[in-house]
Amino acid sequence: MVRTSWLILLLLGSLANAAWCQLENDCESALFRSSRDSLLLADWAIIPAQSAGSQRLNWNRQTTLGVGLTVGAALAAIYYHYQADQAYRRYLHSGSYTVMRREFRRAERLDKLTGWAYAWAEVGFLITVFSFDK
Repeated sequence: MVRTSWLILLLLGSLANAAWCQLENDCESALFRSSRDSLLLADWAIIPAQSAGSQRLNWNRQTTLGVGLTVGAALAAIYYHYQADQAYRRYLHSGSYTVMRREFRRAERLDKLTGWAYAWAEVGFLITVFSFDK
């Protein structure tokens, strides 16, 4: 499911890029001209000849906390979501009223935990984003 989603997003991005290229009519601008499988620069004076150098990400405590919280909460949300789906399926296929009530309450509780875990994943993401603000 996740692989399919990424593939669909990649395909939509490619289609949007191709459509924009057709609308703007600049598929081959004056700066870049394609030649076989590589790009050749048409005018070297436009781009200065200096290297960008290597840059390192500055991982501080806040960044590590944000990434850890995001990943941990997202994994917990996935786990709770899976467990809630299983409990709800057991609720649907149960014949006993007491089992149905127990499984439905369990599914509700796990759904709430899933929502809270997603909320904490968002908080972790915001912590990560703001950690790069200098």
